[in-house]
Amino acid sequence: TLFNDICFMAPAALVDAPVSWESVDEHRVRGSYTVGEQTVSADLVFGDDGDLIDFRSEDRLRLSADGKSFTRLPWSTPLGRYEPRHGYRIATYGEALWDAPAPEGRFCYAELHIDDIVYNPEPRRPSEPVPGERPGPARIWRAADTGRMAADG
Repeated sequence: TLFNDICFMAPAALVDAPVSWESVDEHRVRGSYTVGEQTVSADLVFGDDGDLIDFRSEDRLRLSADGKSFTRLPWSTPLGRYEPRHGYRIATYGEALWDAPAPEGRFCYAELHIDDIVYNPEPRRPSEPVPGERPGPARIWRAADTGRMAADG
């Protein structure tokens, strides 16, 4: 999840990230992200215009229904509807998909719609509301002093 989020939400962070890259073809690169002894790999797929349009990994683990085991399943996050926001071109739509075996098959468990984005916000506590923010099930906050991101709400 972290490697995916960096690629999609903070690609500039890839410059210093512990990632090794391998060219696959003219539209795909394979990145291997390593932290400690854990390495995950994914294919990043780019459109003709250079936009990231998919992130595909075989290294994502899905928790079993009984919560006792994990199964490695293909996982992807297709992105699209790129639009300008505050001088940047960003994907405003994305999905999170599992490719499970039959009878379940491929399914989407999350959709992402981005209406707006704020860069370098003023530091605040996660419990503080963002001025002008619309209520919703969750929001993303950034702790400016640590650079970490987390879901709040």
